[in-house]
Amino acid sequence: FSLPPQSFDLNVQSDLQGSDIIPVGTGFAVTSPVPPGEHSVEFSYFFTYEGSEVAYRQGLHQGADIYQALAPEELASVRVSPLELANPMSIQDTRYQVWEANDIGPGQGLMLEFTGLPQPGLLGRAGRSMTSAETWQVILPSLLGAVLALLLVLGFLKVSWTRGPTLEGRTQSPGLQSDGPP
Repeated sequence: FSLPPQSFDLNVQSDLQGSDIIPVGTGFAVTSPVPPGEHSVEFSYFFTYEGSEVAYRQGLHQGADIYQALAPEELASVRVSPLELANPMSIQDTRYQVWEANDIGPGQGLMLEFTGLPQPGLLGRAGRSMTSAETWQVILPSLLGAVLALLLVLGFLKVSWTRGPTLEGRTQSPGLQSDGPP
């Protein structure tokens, strides 16, 4: 089974006996043989994305009588093409929008396109940018450069403060007269 780029937290449930889940290419595989008959493989995952659309190829080597994609109802703007919208369902107290395709032949697969994906608000974007490695790769060197420049400026100012003003010429103490060098 294929997964979108940058997927994580994969959870797989299957009625196939004695199977392990192994990562392959851009997705995962179930290691058990698939005997004749009806079987169910259910999987969920999260994925990161930029923009409001993501497309990827869902390979179905064995085909599928019914292929469904679910998204929580609070993501009402999401659409999954070329699947058809089906009746919503509840799973563990969560309502889901459902899209489905029927009678997918072996090896046929689907090119899935998720559109209308939600975008983070201003606070979410700021938080994400503060935790990204790219941001810190810019901030740390800039901050170190600014600190070094400040230290150089303070060093130059301290040198001029410690020297103080210089006086040239001769001085006399009151009551003493000097006609020449002492």
